[in-house]
Amino acid sequence: MASKIRWILVLVIVLAVVGILYFLLGSTIVANPASTRGLRTTFKEQGSIFIRPIASLGITGQPKASVQCVNDHTSGVMTYYLCLSAYNYPYSKIPIAPAALTNYPTNAAKFDQLLQQSGWINNQPHNSVTTLVDSNPYLPQNGGNGAELAFHKNIGTISCDMEINFNSLTGDMNPGSINVNYFSCQQIVRLFMPGGSTSGLSL
Repeated sequence: MASKIRWILVLVIVLAVVGILYFLLGSTIVANPASTRGLRTTFKEQGSIFIRPIASLGITGQPKASVQCVNDHTSGVMTYYLCLSAYNYPYSKIPIAPAALTNYPTNAAKFDQLLQQSGWINNQPHNSVTTLVDSNPYLPQNGGNGAELAFHKNIGTISCDMEINFNSLTGDMNPGSINVNYFSCQQIVRLFMPGGSTSGLSL
């Protein structure tokens, strides 16, 4: 009988310690990189395809990789997080460099082809401008008008998005500049969260 009581006391103490750690550390307990391994692997694969071609368009600056999760919803003891793996590009306010502009028609055509071959789809296929080649505001037929093009690709439960903006030569705050507005993949990740949590995770 004494032995049984002793084990019950040990169990109570262990549960109490776990509860205290959970209270003190919050979502850190479940901020396990293993939970986003598939997302990070997929995004790394997509990044390896597009990082150099993106730079060839005249987009400058080194992107910074990040993985962040925010609470999406809770069901019972399971909390569902929307996790985003992204490359954050610095924003350029200056016009595209002359050398990059000279090579833009060729490199943009290669990029358009790469998007198609890799299974990326234009978000607005019925717009008048649907390719990077045609988004060039320096083309005579465009009259100085650039374009903002967004693409997506679904890989299982992971959705990836990319948007590239070639600013118009008039009307825009930074005429003639070209930037990546976003390049990311996202996935809903299910985690065991006793009592639930609304904390964000940075993995």
